[in-house]
Amino acid sequence: MGLSFQNQTLSLPSDRTGRIDSILFSQIDRFRFTAPGGRLETRTIRFPERGLKIGRVESTGHDIALTEENAASFLMPARGHARVRGGHREWEADATGLLALRPGQRETSVQNGSDARYRGYVLILPYADLIGSPDTARKVEALFQGQLGAQLAGPAANRLRHTLAFAVDDLLASPTEQITDRVIHGLLTLLDDLMQDLLDIPPDSALPDAATADRLHARRARHALDILQDRSDEPLSIAELARELGIGIRSLQMIFVKSYGIGPREMLHRIRLDRARHRLLTADPDTQVTTVALDSGFTHLSRFSEAYRRRYGERPIDTLRHKPRH
Repeated sequence: MGLSFQNQTLSLPSDRTGRIDSILFSQIDRFRFTAPGGRLETRTIRFPERGLKIGRVESTGHDIALTEENAASFLMPARGHARVRGGHREWEADATGLLALRPGQRETSVQNGSDARYRGYVLILPYADLIGSPDTARKVEALFQGQLGAQLAGPAANRLRHTLAFAVDDLLASPTEQITDRVIHGLLTLLDDLMQDLLDIPPDSALPDAATADRLHARRARHALDILQDRSDEPLSIAELARELGIGIRSLQMIFVKSYGIGPREMLHRIRLDRARHRLLTADPDTQVTTVALDSGFTHLSRFSEAYRRRYGERPIDTLRHKPRH
């Protein structure tokens, strides 16, 4: 499993039009900057095994006509505004919305924000993968309602927007050697779950029934648990976790208690204690308890020692010295 990076910069007079190559889309039919001194910067991350691309676009403002033959696109402005026209319809999105687009011909205009140039994030994936099973195909049809595009908002759209922006910025800033197969697999799994979450709540749909709500809560609880397990060694706050999931802290507390019988803070505490115990049991003789505690995400060493003793019936130093008790 791997990924690759591509960068593209265009800087042309504002009256320059014509076809250009793109690292994001299949075919660009026409391109034009909307103001003098135009500049477009595109950075794309490809996942070849999945045929999936995510990227970041920054522009002084431009109009573009393109053809996307086999892929679905999700456009998510972070600054500025995007307008898409296709099939005699028009859709708009700003930093609070998301545009979903099926394969086809379309024209897109992006405009600056009030104090900065346009920035947007893009997710492109094979349309066949989006459709997937017959059940998913029905959800996709409900999402688009026979049109080229759909304008989405709400918690599911916000979760996808925030997660994609965080993932793109983080991957672009990370040294290549730190982007392991585990990181890639975790990101792809999270994007799959977020897309499924998006399809489970079509635009303008009624509130989900109790069974659907329970299923969504369970999925979000699993997402949250995966994040806690992957990042337990980091100084991760519950408020940060809730923001990443696009829900409030009280909602996060509710779905955790319903799914696991404890709240997210207690779950994170348990995960960290279990990681610390494993490290102590497998440590070299010269390992320090302080190092293990810090590496496991604890910052208050006395609280760590007391919590460890309550959970395992011995002090961390006893585990380190005597190894496991059977």
